[in-house]
Amino acid sequence: MLVLSETALYQQYVQECSEHPDAPKPDIWTGYLHDPSGISQGYRTYISLCPGLDLQVDDYILHEDLLVEQLPSTPGSCLEASFSVWGDNRNEQTPQGYNFLTGYVEDGTAENFFRWKAGDRVLKFDIHMEFEFFATLINSRYDQLPPGLARILLTNEIGEYLDLAQTTPAMQAIVNQILTCHFEGAVRRFYLEAKVLELIALRLQQFELSVPKAPAPYLSPAQIKQLHQARWLLLSQFDHPPSILDLAQQVGINHNKLKRGFRDLFGTTVFGCLHSHRMQIALQLLQEGSLTVAAVASAIGYANAAKFASAFKRTYGITPSACRTGAKPDWGAAIALESKLG
Repeated sequence: MLVLSETALYQQYVQECSEHPDAPKPDIWTGYLHDPSGISQGYRTYISLCPGLDLQVDDYILHEDLLVEQLPSTPGSCLEASFSVWGDNRNEQTPQGYNFLTGYVEDGTAENFFRWKAGDRVLKFDIHMEFEFFATLINSRYDQLPPGLARILLTNEIGEYLDLAQTTPAMQAIVNQILTCHFEGAVRRFYLEAKVLELIALRLQQFELSVPKAPAPYLSPAQIKQLHQARWLLLSQFDHPPSILDLAQQVGINHNKLKRGFRDLFGTTVFGCLHSHRMQIALQLLQEGSLTVAAVASAIGYANAAKFASAFKRTYGITPSACRTGAKPDWGAAIALESKLG
């Protein structure tokens, strides 16, 4: 098993800063995964944008399990938005193409390790915000937030608020711009801060858009849990998805209630959820360029490459072949189709 120690990374950072005491502390720093066999590879990058706001990027290709030993837990609070760009984040049950927003206050007893499985291709992008910074962003309008999140922010009581949502095409476009930023120095910091704030705004907008789709009275807490489990199962088997009837049976809910509950709870149909997830994965595979269009179609569960090409063009406004050679997707078309499927 490979081990990545946050304590060791921090000590390395302190050592590098001490070697240049007169230089300002870097606002971007990268620590690399060490694999004695030289097979697995990856890195963690920290980016400080301004007081109260920073980024963290984890990018790994793993041929062994990886245990990330986090810094010892200490009492404190944080607001975090985490985007699973590539690979399923099983630790926090965030499938590829999804994100979560959490606000938490810790008492210092939380677990301090994180495990990634061998064979995973991991790309995870996190935004960390101090409560005071976030309060400034929203002008202290806590009444416009979900009650659970507002309570954590206002009372500072030990606890956690967690909201899982699908990463929209507009969000994905900004995440890609952040991860591929080529600016340097102060321009880089200004650019990233602007993009991160735009991304936070879109994430907060999901709360507003979700108001009409709040869990309907006919859904019990147990059924809401079943629907979340069904979505997880559907997305984790996207290349060979179960039928609606099979999915309903796996989680123990009536198939009609599954279909109706999916729309009311998640704002989309079962098919719409699956289609969006498949297309996002196809987009990433094509942009990498290592697989043929036919291979990408097969990887996401399409037996017919022509049908895949048609679905991809309807979603992104370009053909898979054009995407593979560098053409940019039409995010407006993707957003319009997502609304139609929803």
